[in-house]
Amino acid sequence: LGGITVGLVQVNLDHFAFITSGMGRSGSDVVLIGLARELRRFMHPSALIARTSADEFACCLIGTSEAALLSELSELSKRINQLEIAVEGHNPVSISASVGASFVDPADPITAMHEASVACRITKMGGGGGYQLYGESHGATSTYLAIQHSNEELLAAIRDDRIRLHAQHAWSLEQGNRLPSVYVELLARIEAADDGHCYWSESLIEAANVCGSLRLLDLHILERAIPAISDIVKAGAPGCRELVYAINVTADVLLTNDFVTQLDRQLEQHGLDPQLV
Repeated sequence: LGGITVGLVQVNLDHFAFITSGMGRSGSDVVLIGLARELRRFMHPSALIARTSADEFACCLIGTSEAALLSELSELSKRINQLEIAVEGHNPVSISASVGASFVDPADPITAMHEASVACRITKMGGGGGYQLYGESHGATSTYLAIQHSNEELLAAIRDDRIRLHAQHAWSLEQGNRLPSVYVELLARIEAADDGHCYWSESLIEAANVCGSLRLLDLHILERAIPAISDIVKAGAPGCRELVYAINVTADVLLTNDFVTQLDRQLEQHGLDPQLV
Protein backbone atom coordinates (compact mmCIF):
# COMPACT_ATOMS: atom_id res chain seq x y z
CA LEU A 1 0.00 0.00 0.00
CA GLY A 2 2.26 2.75 -1.31
CA GLY A 3 2.28 5.78 0.99
CA ILE A 4 -0.52 4.36 3.14
CA THR A 5 -0.23 2.89 6.64
CA VAL A 6 -3.04 0.72 8.01
CA GLY A 7 -3.72 0.00 11.64
CA LEU A 8 -6.03 -2.66 13.05
CA VAL A 9 -7.90 -1.40 16.11
CA GLN A 10 -9.76 -3.31 18.79
CA VAL A 11 -12.27 -1.46 20.98
CA ASN A 12 -13.53 -3.20 24.13
CA LEU A 13 -16.18 -1.66 26.36
CA ASP A 14 -15.11 -1.54 30.01
CA HIS A 15 -17.52 -2.98 32.62
CA PHE A 16 -20.09 -4.01 30.01
CA ALA A 17 -21.53 -6.60 32.43
CA PHE A 18 -22.62 -3.77 34.72
CA ILE A 19 -24.38 -1.99 31.84
CA THR A 20 -26.23 -5.18 30.91
CA SER A 21 -27.18 -5.92 34.50
CA GLY A 22 -28.37 -2.37 35.17
CA MET A 23 -30.24 -1.72 31.93
CA GLY A 24 -31.09 -5.16 30.61
CA ARG A 25 -30.36 -6.48 27.14
CA SER A 26 -32.39 -3.84 25.33
CA GLY A 27 -30.55 -1.01 27.10
CA SER A 28 -27.14 -2.52 26.50
CA ASP A 29 -28.04 -2.97 22.82
CA VAL A 30 -28.71 0.77 22.60
CA VAL A 31 -25.24 1.41 24.04
CA LEU A 32 -23.62 -0.94 21.51
CA ILE A 33 -25.48 0.67 18.61
CA GLY A 34 -24.46 4.12 19.84
CA LEU A 35 -20.80 3.11 20.00
CA ALA A 36 -20.97 1.53 16.53
CA ARG A 37 -22.45 4.73 15.10
CA GLU A 38 -19.66 6.81 16.65
CA LEU A 39 -17.05 4.48 15.17
CA ARG A 40 -18.69 4.79 11.77
CA ARG A 41 -18.71 8.61 12.00
CA PHE A 42 -15.02 8.65 12.86
CA MET A 43 -13.83 6.11 10.30
CA HIS A 44 -13.12 6.58 6.62
CA PRO A 45 -16.24 5.59 4.62
CA SER A 46 -14.38 2.63 3.11
CA ALA A 47 -13.22 1.28 6.48
CA LEU A 48 -14.66 -2.02 7.68
CA ILE A 49 -16.10 -2.15 11.21
CA ALA A 50 -17.03 -5.48 12.79
CA ARG A 51 -18.48 -6.50 16.12
CA THR A 52 -16.20 -9.34 17.17
CA SER A 53 -17.79 -10.26 20.51
CA ALA A 54 -20.51 -9.10 22.91
CA ASP A 55 -18.68 -5.94 23.98
CA GLU A 56 -15.93 -5.67 21.38
CA PHE A 57 -15.47 -4.08 17.96
CA ALA A 58 -12.64 -4.23 15.44
CA CYS A 59 -11.95 -1.64 12.76
CA CYS A 60 -9.23 -0.19 10.56
CA LEU A 61 -7.49 3.17 10.65
CA ILE A 62 -5.75 4.49 7.57
CA GLY A 63 -2.98 7.12 7.63
CA THR A 64 -0.13 8.50 5.59
CA SER A 65 2.45 7.49 8.20
CA GLU A 66 2.78 5.64 11.50
CA ALA A 67 2.92 8.97 13.35
CA ALA A 68 -0.30 10.11 11.66
CA LEU A 69 -1.95 6.82 12.51
CA LEU A 70 -0.93 7.11 16.17
CA SER A 71 -2.50 10.58 16.26
CA GLU A 72 -5.69 9.11 14.78
CA LEU A 73 -5.68 6.37 17.40
CA SER A 74 -5.36 8.93 20.20
CA GLU A 75 -8.22 10.99 18.79
CA LEU A 76 -10.43 7.90 18.38
CA SER A 77 -9.85 6.85 22.00
CA LYS A 78 -10.59 10.38 23.21
CA ARG A 79 -13.86 10.60 21.27
CA ILE A 80 -15.06 7.18 22.43
CA ASN A 81 -14.26 7.87 26.08
CA GLN A 82 -16.06 11.23 25.99
CA LEU A 83 -19.15 9.67 24.45
CA GLU A 84 -22.48 9.74 26.30
CA ILE A 85 -25.33 7.59 25.00
CA ALA A 86 -28.96 8.27 25.82
CA VAL A 87 -30.97 5.24 26.91
CA GLU A 88 -34.70 5.66 27.41
CA GLY A 89 -35.68 5.41 31.06
CA HIS A 90 -32.10 5.73 32.30
CA ASN A 91 -29.48 8.39 32.86
CA PRO A 92 -27.11 8.89 29.89
CA VAL A 93 -24.36 6.27 29.82
CA SER A 94 -20.80 7.61 29.88
CA ILE A 95 -18.66 5.27 27.81
CA SER A 96 -15.36 3.85 29.00
CA ALA A 97 -13.50 1.68 26.51
CA SER A 98 -10.09 0.08 26.18
CA VAL A 99 -8.52 0.54 22.76
CA GLY A 100 -5.61 -1.48 21.36
CA ALA A 101 -4.01 -1.25 17.94
CA SER A 102 -1.28 -2.68 15.75
CA PHE A 103 0.19 -1.71 12.40
CA VAL A 104 -0.84 -4.12 9.65
CA ASP A 105 1.76 -5.94 7.61
CA PRO A 106 -0.06 -6.70 4.32
CA ALA A 107 1.72 -10.05 4.19
CA ASP A 108 0.55 -11.07 7.68
CA PRO A 109 -2.73 -9.40 8.75
CA ILE A 110 -3.55 -12.22 11.20
CA THR A 111 -0.63 -11.21 13.43
CA ALA A 112 -2.01 -7.67 13.61
CA MET A 113 -5.30 -9.03 14.96
CA HIS A 114 -3.48 -10.83 17.75
CA GLU A 115 -1.29 -7.84 18.56
CA ALA A 116 -4.25 -5.45 18.68
CA SER A 117 -5.96 -7.84 21.11
CA VAL A 118 -2.85 -7.93 23.32
CA ALA A 119 -2.63 -4.12 23.30
CA CYS A 120 -6.32 -3.86 24.20
CA ARG A 121 -5.86 -6.21 27.16
CA ILE A 122 -2.88 -4.23 28.42
CA THR A 123 -5.04 -1.08 28.30
CA LYS A 124 -7.81 -2.83 30.22
CA MET A 125 -5.38 -4.06 32.86
CA GLY A 126 -4.23 -0.48 33.34
CA GLY A 127 -7.77 0.52 34.27
CA GLY A 128 -9.30 0.98 30.82
CA GLY A 129 -10.45 4.23 29.28
CA GLY A 130 -7.33 4.66 27.15
CA TYR A 131 -5.35 3.21 24.28
CA GLN A 132 -2.17 1.25 23.59
CA LEU A 133 -0.27 0.63 20.39
CA TYR A 134 1.32 -2.81 20.37
CA GLY A 135 5.10 -2.63 20.73
CA GLU A 136 5.00 1.11 21.45
CA SER A 137 7.12 0.49 24.50
CA HIS A 138 9.16 -2.44 25.77
CA GLY A 139 7.37 -2.08 29.09
CA ALA A 140 4.00 -2.87 27.56
CA THR A 141 5.26 -6.10 26.02
CA SER A 142 7.01 -7.04 29.27
CA THR A 143 3.78 -6.35 31.13
CA TYR A 144 1.85 -8.75 28.94
CA LEU A 145 4.47 -11.47 29.34
CA ALA A 146 4.21 -10.99 33.11
CA ILE A 147 0.42 -11.27 32.86
CA GLN A 148 0.70 -14.55 30.96
CA HIS A 149 3.17 -15.91 33.53
CA SER A 150 0.91 -14.98 36.48
CA ASN A 151 -2.13 -16.49 34.80
CA GLU A 152 -0.28 -19.75 34.08
CA GLU A 153 0.85 -19.80 37.72
CA LEU A 154 -2.75 -19.45 38.91
CA LEU A 155 -4.11 -22.08 36.51
CA ALA A 156 -1.43 -24.54 37.63
CA ALA A 157 -2.44 -23.99 41.27
CA ILE A 158 -6.10 -24.65 40.41
CA ARG A 159 -5.22 -27.73 38.35
CA ASP A 160 -2.99 -29.16 41.10
CA ASP A 161 -5.51 -28.27 43.86
CA ARG A 162 -3.06 -25.95 45.62
CA ILE A 163 -5.52 -23.15 46.40
CA ARG A 164 -5.83 -22.92 50.19
CA LEU A 165 -8.51 -20.98 52.09
CA HIS A 166 -7.42 -19.12 55.22
CA ALA A 167 -9.96 -17.69 57.67
CA GLN A 168 -9.64 -14.10 58.84
CA HIS A 169 -11.93 -13.09 61.72
CA ALA A 170 -13.55 -9.67 61.93
CA TRP A 171 -14.90 -8.08 65.10
CA SER A 172 -17.15 -5.14 65.83
CA LEU A 173 -15.12 -2.34 67.42
CA GLU A 174 -17.60 -2.31 70.31
CA GLN A 175 -17.16 -6.03 70.86
CA GLY A 176 -13.43 -6.13 71.44
CA ASN A 177 -11.83 -9.48 70.77
CA ARG A 178 -14.49 -11.62 72.44
CA LEU A 179 -15.62 -14.64 70.48
CA PRO A 180 -17.59 -15.20 68.41
CA SER A 181 -16.41 -12.65 65.90
CA VAL A 182 -18.91 -10.93 63.63
CA TYR A 183 -17.88 -12.88 60.55
CA VAL A 184 -15.08 -14.85 58.99
CA GLU A 185 -13.67 -13.90 55.60
CA LEU A 186 -12.14 -16.74 53.60
CA LEU A 187 -8.96 -15.60 51.84
CA ALA A 188 -7.45 -17.55 48.96
CA ARG A 189 -3.75 -18.39 49.05
CA ILE A 190 -1.58 -20.48 46.75
CA GLU A 191 0.50 -23.26 48.27
CA ALA A 192 3.89 -23.27 46.58
CA ALA A 193 4.67 -26.56 44.84
CA ASP A 194 8.29 -26.64 46.03
CA ASP A 195 8.27 -25.82 49.75
CA GLY A 196 4.58 -25.59 50.67
CA HIS A 197 4.59 -21.96 51.84
CA CYS A 198 1.42 -20.00 51.07
CA TYR A 199 1.42 -16.71 49.19
CA TRP A 200 -0.83 -14.38 47.20
CA SER A 201 -0.57 -11.32 44.98
CA GLU A 202 -3.12 -8.95 43.50
CA SER A 203 -1.29 -9.38 40.19
CA LEU A 204 -2.77 -12.89 40.04
CA ILE A 205 -6.30 -11.43 40.02
CA GLU A 206 -5.32 -8.81 37.45
CA ALA A 207 -3.82 -11.50 35.22
CA ALA A 208 -6.89 -13.74 35.56
CA ASN A 209 -9.09 -10.78 34.65
CA VAL A 210 -7.10 -10.03 31.49
CA CYS A 211 -6.85 -13.68 30.44
CA GLY A 212 -10.46 -14.61 31.24
CA SER A 213 -9.69 -17.03 34.10
CA LEU A 214 -11.59 -15.27 36.90
CA ARG A 215 -14.74 -17.37 36.55
CA LEU A 216 -12.68 -20.56 36.80
CA LEU A 217 -10.98 -19.26 39.97
CA ASP A 218 -14.25 -18.13 41.58
CA LEU A 219 -16.03 -21.42 40.93
CA HIS A 220 -13.01 -23.39 42.20
CA ILE A 221 -13.01 -21.38 45.44
CA LEU A 222 -16.76 -21.87 45.91
CA GLU A 223 -16.38 -25.61 45.38
CA ARG A 224 -13.76 -25.70 48.14
CA ALA A 225 -15.34 -23.18 50.52
CA ILE A 226 -18.90 -24.49 50.82
CA PRO A 227 -18.00 -28.04 51.97
CA ALA A 228 -15.29 -26.66 54.28
CA ILE A 229 -17.77 -24.31 55.99
CA SER A 230 -20.30 -27.13 56.22
CA ASP A 231 -17.75 -29.37 57.96
CA ILE A 232 -16.94 -26.62 60.47
CA VAL A 233 -20.60 -26.03 61.28
CA LYS A 234 -21.36 -29.74 61.59
CA ALA A 235 -18.40 -30.19 63.92
CA GLY A 236 -20.17 -27.82 66.31
CA ALA A 237 -17.23 -25.65 67.37
CA PRO A 238 -18.31 -22.98 69.91
CA GLY A 239 -19.78 -19.90 68.23
CA CYS A 240 -19.48 -21.25 64.69
CA ARG A 241 -23.24 -21.11 64.07
CA GLU A 242 -23.34 -17.40 64.96
CA LEU A 243 -20.80 -16.47 62.31
CA VAL A 244 -21.31 -15.28 58.77
CA TYR A 245 -18.76 -16.79 56.39
CA ALA A 246 -17.70 -14.36 53.63
CA ILE A 247 -16.47 -15.80 50.33
CA ASN A 248 -14.93 -13.41 47.81
CA VAL A 249 -16.17 -13.59 44.22
CA THR A 250 -15.61 -11.09 41.43
CA ALA A 251 -18.36 -8.79 40.20
CA ASP A 252 -18.54 -10.29 36.70
CA VAL A 253 -19.17 -13.75 38.16
CA LEU A 254 -21.61 -12.43 40.76
CA LEU A 255 -23.72 -10.86 38.01
CA THR A 256 -23.95 -13.93 35.78
CA ASN A 257 -27.43 -15.38 35.33
CA ASP A 258 -26.60 -18.77 36.86
CA PHE A 259 -24.52 -17.67 39.87
CA VAL A 260 -27.33 -17.88 42.45
CA THR A 261 -28.53 -21.21 41.00
CA GLN A 262 -25.04 -22.72 41.29
CA LEU A 263 -24.59 -21.39 44.82
CA ASP A 264 -28.01 -22.72 45.91
CA ARG A 265 -27.16 -26.13 44.47
CA GLN A 266 -23.91 -26.33 46.44
CA LEU A 267 -25.51 -25.12 49.68
CA GLU A 268 -28.24 -27.75 49.35
CA GLN A 269 -25.76 -30.48 48.44
CA HIS A 270 -23.71 -29.84 51.61
CA GLY A 271 -26.64 -29.05 53.89
CA LEU A 272 -25.47 -25.52 54.67
CA ASP A 273 -27.88 -22.80 55.82
CA PRO A 274 -27.71 -19.95 53.26
CA GLN A 275 -27.89 -17.39 56.09
CA LEU A 276 -24.40 -18.42 57.15
CA VAL A 277 -22.84 -17.38 53.81
